[in-house]
Amino acid sequence: MYAVPALLLTTRQVNELNACWNNVIRRLFGYNKWESVSVLLLSLERLNVKHLIMHRKIDFYKRLLYSSDVLSIICFALFCIITVTMVFY
Repeated sequence: MYAVPALLLTTRQVNELNACWNNVIRRLFGYNKWESVSVLLLSLERLNVKHLIMHRKIDFYKRLLYSSDVLSIICFALFCIITVTMVFY
């Protein structure tokens, strides 16, 4: 999870990671494959992988934005410009 902000994962890859995480939770708590673990994760105050990835990316970008390193700020600004132009074209 530490390198997730640096990766470009497809929706399918994120869904597969989420399924793997759900299978780990199922084995730990003795759930069957057809049983949902979302309520269990909620009661344990844990996020699913999709939300964990989103949270890590937001933290990464926020740290870049508030960084005192000029090069990091320039890289973040270029990333934002490239991302915005890709969305509109």
